[in-house]
Amino acid sequence: MSKVGDDRNKQGHVCMLVRTSVLRNPRVVKQAASLVRAGWRVTVVSAGMPGESALYERHPDGFEIRRTRQGWLGRWRRRRQEKRRAGAGQGGSAPAPYRPGRSRLMMVLLRRFMILLRMLPLLRRARPDIVLAHNVNTLLTGWLGARLCGARLVYDAHEVNLDREGYYQKLRGLIRVIEGCVMPRCDLTITTTAMRARHFRRVYGLKDAPLVFANFPRRVVAEAGDRLREQLGLGPEAVIALYQGGLQEGRGLHNMVRAVARVPGVELVFMGGGAQQASLAALADELGVARRVHFPGAVPLEELAAYTASADIGLQLLRNTCFNHYSTDSNKLFEYALSGLPVIASDFPEIRRYVRRHDFGLLVNPHDVDAIAGALSHLASDAGLRRRLAANARAAAPSLTWEAVEDDYVGQLARLL
Repeated sequence: MSKVGDDRNKQGHVCMLVRTSVLRNPRVVKQAASLVRAGWRVTVVSAGMPGESALYERHPDGFEIRRTRQGWLGRWRRRRQEKRRAGAGQGGSAPAPYRPGRSRLMMVLLRRFMILLRMLPLLRRARPDIVLAHNVNTLLTGWLGARLCGARLVYDAHEVNLDREGYYQKLRGLIRVIEGCVMPRCDLTITTTAMRARHFRRVYGLKDAPLVFANFPRRVVAEAGDRLREQLGLGPEAVIALYQGGLQEGRGLHNMVRAVARVPGVELVFMGGGAQQASLAALADELGVARRVHFPGAVPLEELAAYTASADIGLQLLRNTCFNHYSTDSNKLFEYALSGLPVIASDFPEIRRYVRRHDFGLLVNPHDVDAIAGALSHLASDAGLRRRLAANARAAAPSLTWEAVEDDYVGQLARLL
């Protein structure tokens, strides 16, 4: 049981910087809520995103959210996104991956620079004791803001942006300069896995490796039920393999469809939405398994655990397309464990460490459809094995939650004061 609510002798004011939506960033919300319960004042400064018009908001967990105004560049970007989505809808296929050319990339950089400039006055008015920059796109603003306020600087590197899918490849030089100059000057650095911590220490010559706080989810109680079976009209004999999350590139989603096509009796459920849905549906139709591949869409966050627990197998098959993927621990993996699901997961170092230590799943090469199909067939045909791995997942769950590490997290920030 967490004790953060009992330790109020080290109160301070933390200002977190986030370029994306606060409400869609569980890592930021978890950290802010833990600090508030420990008696801290927390202000989150974020960019104004579409659908989030309020410049000020108090989150139910007790922290403040202050947003920058959207400028003309933000409106320009939103119109371009709407046109891309409309074009994809008319063509009946998913939009192409967003990989901007040089001129568009310059517009992206200019827009981000303007957002970061608008964050500075909000940060300076907050006058925090600690500035916490979430990810590299707020690190420079965090450093400038900390200097202006005389505050301590903390950097939480959610990702390895030097080797990450998407147009980040075109920004590697700029990212290396920003992180290389600022990280050694931070009072505290944090990341999500030990492998990433070693990477940052080696690449930037840090005296100490960043502290590791994994992407553990909040503890939830999820009892196994029949929500998915009832919603999809499936019988008790069906074995449900679940993928929850965005339908995006690099997640191994098409290989899931190919593998299920080779294993009769397995129903594949994609719980979420995204650009890959049209091509996944087309592939399922081509392979003759459209009736066994389901797209129920996203569900409210508070109901997600109950839906997850009603599946039989959790799939996490992130592909080895970049170091950011290879070094991840995957919050999806922990969410499956909390719901008592045996998993079939990518055989990557950090993922392997958790799955083998707690023995709650099978590891495969995510690029090998035969291996994925073999693991699916093995679990689908062996109910006893599924029950044993599920029991192991439930036993491991308490140690794979944010509550298991939040005391240490709050304590590390308290030491800076």
